[in-house]
Amino acid sequence: MDTDQGPDNGLASRSIVAASWEFGSVIGQAAMQLAVMTILARLIPPAEFGLYAIVNISIVLISLVAEIGVGTAVVQRKTLTDGFLHTAFLTSIGLGLLGTVVTWLASPLIAGFFKQPGVVPMVRAAGFALFITGYVVVAQSLLERELLYKKLAVINVVSYAIGYGCVGTVLALLRVGAWAIVFASLAQNLIRALMLIRMTKGKKTRAKAFSKIDFKEILRFCTGVSIGKIFNSLAQQIDFLVVGRIMGAIPLGLYQMGNQIMDLPRRFLVGVIDRVMYSAFTRIQDDEARRRRAYVQSLELANVVLLPLAAFMIIIAPEAVALGLGDKWKDLVPPLQIMLLQVPLRASVRMGDITGTAMGRVYTIGGLKFLYAGMIGIAAFAGVRWGLIGVTLAVTLAVLVNLVMMVRFTMTYVDVSVADYLRTWLPAVWMGAVVAVGAIPCAWIMRHQFGSNILTAIAVTLVTALLVTLTVWGRPRTIGASALQVIMDFGRRFPFLARFCSALQKRAGGGTAP
Repeated sequence: MDTDQGPDNGLASRSIVAASWEFGSVIGQAAMQLAVMTILARLIPPAEFGLYAIVNISIVLISLVAEIGVGTAVVQRKTLTDGFLHTAFLTSIGLGLLGTVVTWLASPLIAGFFKQPGVVPMVRAAGFALFITGYVVVAQSLLERELLYKKLAVINVVSYAIGYGCVGTVLALLRVGAWAIVFASLAQNLIRALMLIRMTKGKKTRAKAFSKIDFKEILRFCTGVSIGKIFNSLAQQIDFLVVGRIMGAIPLGLYQMGNQIMDLPRRFLVGVIDRVMYSAFTRIQDDEARRRRAYVQSLELANVVLLPLAAFMIIIAPEAVALGLGDKWKDLVPPLQIMLLQVPLRASVRMGDITGTAMGRVYTIGGLKFLYAGMIGIAAFAGVRWGLIGVTLAVTLAVLVNLVMMVRFTMTYVDVSVADYLRTWLPAVWMGAVVAVGAIPCAWIMRHQFGSNILTAIAVTLVTALLVTLTVWGRPRTIGASALQVIMDFGRRFPFLARFCSALQKRAGGGTAP
């Protein structure tokens, strides 16, 4: 992103290469996840998805004990020692084991809260993932710290393909219901752990000694990280708790599926920026000018991709749900369209999380997440009387308020004004308008003239892609300097794109920045 040469003069180049591999990884994962989600949704009814949602909520909340931020501490620390790594490894594996035990003991209480006694064995089985994850937290963090995302890309794609693509699909075909997803998740975690161990062979991730001094440092940093993670995870799960407790398994299954779809573009794109930029940002945390540019460029890039994509998904949602998930999921469409409004908002919030954590402002972030969790809880309770639509509307409003709070916080340590921040949205709003102008009339005509889901989906996709391509080709700078720079950098690494990128650069005036 930031191309300035400084003490780490190869950092920008390494970050872009890392982002290229990580982006390739998430594209592969996204394609597989969409395919697997389509298969599982057709084989497993919403009520069974609701049961798995209960399992997932439980594991996410308990994992806050098992993943207090040890990996984050390894990435964030300026200088690593053998003692620090060994202590971090012992800490993470001990917490992972604790998480598994807590999950086993708490499973009857969880089942009682949701009034679903059948989930007890599922929760207990899924809990073993916490121990598996705890064993390889340090190994993964070392790869992230060194920006070795080529290896992580291979690990993520292969483990998901085996776990969900093979194990999950086969079990779903055998009609075992929610158990198919539980075992798919366990298989993915196990394969991922084995690959991480193999790829970090020779790195000092195994315990040899325990240092009380290093443990206190880890605990001090991780406590602040955990406060934020606990309340952030609670904010992400509390609406599920409300829906599951008050509305039952079927609405919870619909809400779970809607959130999975809504979270795909944000999680995959921002996941790339998140992991790569956090590693890079920790290295420039003392350079105010580079810190500001990195924040602005990352935010502009995320916005210009996610806002138009969210607009397209909102317009095409009826056809996508019917074609991908089937008629039994038709009640998902209205709440899903509302959820998709949150995609760019949540991404912008995440940018503040990344920079704030890299700067060590973990306790302030924790306080903000506490307020956010409270807002989501109040919103979910207030909206539940109007069903899933009421919940999603209220939660979306809470997400917007949280965005305002996080931006104000970010401005306290990144030299960004309100005007600077708003300018990062201009390319996104422009491209979103392009998508809307093309997709809305096309969808309306196709629905009324032909009434075919597949023809409508194809036509809207083609028209949108054509308009976006023509806009980028005709006025390259409308997508923003950051997106244009990424296209140029990617093009130089992939020969089949080189000619297009060279021509695009000439049309932009010979540079990648205004």
